[in-house]
Amino acid sequence: MTFLRNQIVWAFAVAAIGMGCSGGDGSGSHADGFATAMPISYAPTLAADPGFEFDDYEQAFFRYVECARDAGWELADPPSLTGRGIYDAQFRRLAGSVSVEVDSLEACRSSEFAVIQLAWEIKNEPSEQDRQMQREFIEDCLISYGHEAAGASAGGWAYYLPPPPDGRSTPQEFAEFLECVELARSEFDLPSYELP
Repeated sequence: MTFLRNQIVWAFAVAAIGMGCSGGDGSGSHADGFATAMPISYAPTLAADPGFEFDDYEQAFFRYVECARDAGWELADPPSLTGRGIYDAQFRRLAGSVSVEVDSLEACRSSEFAVIQLAWEIKNEPSEQDRQMQREFIEDCLISYGHEAAGASAGGWAYYLPPPPDGRSTPQEFAEFLECVELARSEFDLPSYELP
């Protein structure tokens, strides 16, 4: 345990020395530099840090957007903020940027936002009771389409529909499942990438 604690302290010290706790111009935030200075495995540690706040998350998100813009991407629509304080955004290539690689967007997310994004989601994770309500909502929606309940509460999202006899769902079943997921996202104010 002491070794792990020393490694964490060392990683934070390197981040603080390399980036400064308040950015180069004094306008930065508590988490400046964490995205690039820390591996994704440090997200739970950052999430538990009482000094890690929404401003840290928001600044990292907008650094990600700026990096993406520099790489030939733009926001498709203004980002929305969920009830849990999580930005939901979709990107598209800038006009005239046909040769832009999809990897460049992921590189920006990885370098500017991934650690802080995960830490913020951990810090604001819904309770198991909320997750259960979301799963029951989807199951009720599927029942309204005439599907037999599969006991999603016991098996996770992959078990909302009983497996078909041939092992493959029909396009209609899949479309109905996606519609129920979208309804749940809307009902519970979830980001578009989060599956209840």
